[in-house]
Amino acid sequence: MDTKYKIEQANLCVSGVGISHVKPDRFTLTISIGLEHPDDDLIFKTVSARSVKLLQALKSWAKDGDSIRTSSFNMGHYEYNKKNGKWAIGQMIATVTTYIYVDSPRVDDVSKLVTIAKQSGATSIRSIEFKLSDALRLKERENALKNAVAAARLDASVTASAMGVSLVKVLKIDVDSGYSHDTYSRGLEYSCESSSSFNADDDMDCPEFIECGEVATHVRVVVIYGISE
Repeated sequence: MDTKYKIEQANLCVSGVGISHVKPDRFTLTISIGLEHPDDDLIFKTVSARSVKLLQALKSWAKDGDSIRTSSFNMGHYEYNKKNGKWAIGQMIATVTTYIYVDSPRVDDVSKLVTIAKQSGATSIRSIEFKLSDALRLKERENALKNAVAAARLDASVTASAMGVSLVKVLKIDVDSGYSHDTYSRGLEYSCESSSSFNADDDMDCPEFIECGEVATHVRVVVIYGISE
């Protein structure tokens, strides 16, 4: 409690925690196409062509409110060192990866999007995160705050009754400056070994059903009531 306020009246200090649960109304995920090959030009052209195909499929799926964009592009080389591999030990291998970021309010269509991505050449789908829009986040804060105040009031009433005193008025109330907002994150680390080659099978194994959980918003208040006998 902040000690700069001097409260001389007899008082009762209680705290209350409010929690509000709601289904998320937005989700984000990252889709990537990553390939490797000794031929720099070939792998660059192949990833570029697959990226165009994937983006076209994603944009066909998209509606108003969806955001789809290429977030990054990485190209590098490493020295191949696997015995009995598909390339000679010591050969320089080029790697190219394109990352596409999706942000959408259609949380019930996540499974459909994953299926479309997989069928359109994606080699990895990572970090599916369900979250709240700004408007819903503010609404949930309000609900959680009301619940916290109600909980504090109940504790104060029960305690005062047990002590044989009456609540007079609220002398001070503190609300936590930070709201604990639990973001439900589904760490889907889907990848397909066959899709890193140039002959990927469209019928690759991938989760077909993804369901989000609820997001909880937490608020804590501390209330000081004046009391009298």
